[in-house]
Amino acid sequence: MKIATLTFQFSINFGAQLQCLALQEVLKEMGHDVEVLQYNPDFTKKKAPFYRNIGIKQNGLSFALKHAFVKLVYASKMVNRFNKFQKKHLNLTEPCDLNTIGEISQRYNAIVVGSDQVWGPAHHKNATYFIGWKPEFKGKRISYAPCCAINKTDEKYKANIANSLNQFDFLSVRNLETQAFVEELTGLNTPVVLDPTFLVDFPQFLHSFKAPYKKYILAYIIGNEIKGGHENMIREIKKVRGNIPVIAIILSENHIKFFPWADKTYWSLTPDEWVSLIASADFFYTDSFHGVVFGVKSNVNLLAYYVDEKRKSRFVDLSVRFNLKSNIVNSVSEALARNCINRGAPDYELTHKIIREERIISKAFLKKALGTEKS
Repeated sequence: MKIATLTFQFSINFGAQLQCLALQEVLKEMGHDVEVLQYNPDFTKKKAPFYRNIGIKQNGLSFALKHAFVKLVYASKMVNRFNKFQKKHLNLTEPCDLNTIGEISQRYNAIVVGSDQVWGPAHHKNATYFIGWKPEFKGKRISYAPCCAINKTDEKYKANIANSLNQFDFLSVRNLETQAFVEELTGLNTPVVLDPTFLVDFPQFLHSFKAPYKKYILAYIIGNEIKGGHENMIREIKKVRGNIPVIAIILSENHIKFFPWADKTYWSLTPDEWVSLIASADFFYTDSFHGVVFGVKSNVNLLAYYVDEKRKSRFVDLSVRFNLKSNIVNSVSEALARNCINRGAPDYELTHKIIREERIISKAFLKKALGTEKS
């Protein structure tokens, strides 16, 4: 079957690229001809100059100059390296937008929407990620593990989104928050499946980057600071894991941060290098959903946190579904009160058992969805 996937392939984000690649590879393993729709929303075309939004008023001149320097020196390098990664690993269509995606989609027997936060509030207006374009797509419509981030829908978009969801032949979602989102709009009880990154192992990436230290704490932060402060959290981690170096990974294109407590900072890594550094870490500190996924898959001691409301649902879901309550907190004090910093090797035995069982269910969903004739 000729299939197109629709997700955030444009995003300069490690998890976004890897979930896109993982779904492509799973579908290829099932014997399908797969392409990734290179859909670029309008906001991706409006790149602000490097000197815009550098925070002079909020953070002072010194911070603003550092921010501008990183943006100017590292951001374009990171984008170029991501583009090379995409060309090597992703089977992309030609670029398209809201005006052309309808025509391009007619080439395919099926479109699989997902994963990632493609059903979030920011994408409700034109409903592209609900296959709400013209000319109408006539093939099979499938969602695989999309996320709504937070279950909020503007009243003026509800009818259109509900209608689009009801036109899907097979629906699945990534977490309970999105399951509730679909049920409230359609009345349908939708299965919860694994994020695609749980379905595919990337052994070729595990040793793609040599770390500068034999033992290190890895920090990858993309959201707001943990309650109690990063510096305090790192200090507590070092008390348990030893006074070893800290490596920080920064998304210089869109999430510039400065961590003076880091001994080494990488500003323009590629997704495979990110995976490699996680796999070799002695301890991993993050607020990234996909960071947790790859940390667990690599059997790395980790502590994850959430602060922002829009990030909460995916972490609560990871905590409950995968027996990771000891690994996910929302403050330094909670981490200490619950003794969440592990001294020894991590115990993910039950977590891996759950993942193995859910892999079977998730792949079965895809096989059924793609093996059934369109009604």
